[in-house]
Amino acid sequence: MNQILSDLLKTEGLLKPLPIENHLFDFDAHFPIKAKKGKIKFLFPQRKEIFSGVGIIDLEKKGFLFKEGVYEKEEEVKIILPFSLKESLLDTKVKPRFFYFHPRKFPYEFVSAVSKGEIKKLLFNALRQICLWQDIEYQHLWYYPKNFLSVFIFRLDTDFAREREIKITHQILREVGINATWFINSKEHKRLIPFFAHLKKEGEDIQLHCYAHNLFPDYQRNYFNIKKGKELLEEKGIEVKGFASPFGLFNQFLYEVLSDLGFSFSSEFGLSYDDLPFYPRIEDKKFPILQIPIHPMCVGRLLEAGFNEKTMITYYKNYIDWRYGNRLPIIIYDHPHRLAQFPNLFKELINYAKSKERIWLTTMARFYQWWKEREQGEGQIHIINREGEYLKDREKEEPIKRLSLYFPSNLSKIKGIRNGIIPNLRLKAKSMLWKVNRYLKGRTQ
Repeated sequence: MNQILSDLLKTEGLLKPLPIENHLFDFDAHFPIKAKKGKIKFLFPQRKEIFSGVGIIDLEKKGFLFKEGVYEKEEEVKIILPFSLKESLLDTKVKPRFFYFHPRKFPYEFVSAVSKGEIKKLLFNALRQICLWQDIEYQHLWYYPKNFLSVFIFRLDTDFAREREIKITHQILREVGINATWFINSKEHKRLIPFFAHLKKEGEDIQLHCYAHNLFPDYQRNYFNIKKGKELLEEKGIEVKGFASPFGLFNQFLYEVLSDLGFSFSSEFGLSYDDLPFYPRIEDKKFPILQIPIHPMCVGRLLEAGFNEKTMITYYKNYIDWRYGNRLPIIIYDHPHRLAQFPNLFKELINYAKSKERIWLTTMARFYQWWKEREQGEGQIHIINREGEYLKDREKEEPIKRLSLYFPSNLSKIKGIRNGIIPNLRLKAKSMLWKVNRYLKGRTQ
């Protein structure tokens, strides 16, 4: 756990050591406690401060079956997380996961089997709670520059979009006044690379999605695929530092290739989603590629679950409120053919995000650059103490209000639908093949 905890404290940007020894434990710590053990399918947040801002944590791990999810005793100054931090955060499995919002049917996507972003939020809440119990200030580097309270980034994967759809997408972005991060399928859009080079000069963030739209289970094919795609963009003057894997999938070979080819950041929801940026550790090997997680739900998945345009807008607004209210990054993605299909939907949700007070509208490349500066100690200090929360820089200290939104849910419905997801979907490979074939068929009609 020590190395994992050290990684997490670096992600949080803690400014001084915290007195957590003998106060914070997990399932691996062998803390002497009488508690029933068993398999935790998922950890459901309670309406308690330690679960503030934390959503459902998918686990499928052995742990303590605490009645309230987490053991916490202020009089003992002790918190026990019921699962193994190391086992959970090093888990690399990808599984179908429901996203809990819809009156009838939940949408799903193939994502990280373990909700790593929620685990980290729970851990940081625990650290803050332990500090408050001991009347110690909790101080860490703030996640954003210049007094911003959150960040909004819009990511586009070009996949197999037609030229008309790409140009409509560009026009929508101009109308709403933001720059997006485009991940380019360079084989499919080879003829349009000069157009993307022009977009880069206008301020758009142009990065690589693939050459062939696939992720391979070996080093050589991934190396050839990514290197060729990167070269096609760079031949037209587009410097490539970012990558997003097709279908959000990943493996260790991918990160080895990205490291060898000089990439700086990557984004795969098969590794993590709804999370802070971090450096991946796979099989206890840490990689120098900054992972920038996103929210993995796109319009196509919502349509499959029976959403209409009105309920899709409600879904995204709820998500934006949820993240913004807890001062967390808001990074959503989609594809040009969906923007061309639902232009008003995307205009409304982007403008809704823009309407939030002190929200940073940026791109993945600029967010990556800021995160590197933050690692060097740049930015404001976020202070939490018994009096409240503050952002502090060299000139002033400014109070901020955390809305601390709890996860809205219907537990009985979530349990019933969630427990049926594996029998309904069966084999991941067949489902993914079905998804790809259906998508390609739709692009040729």
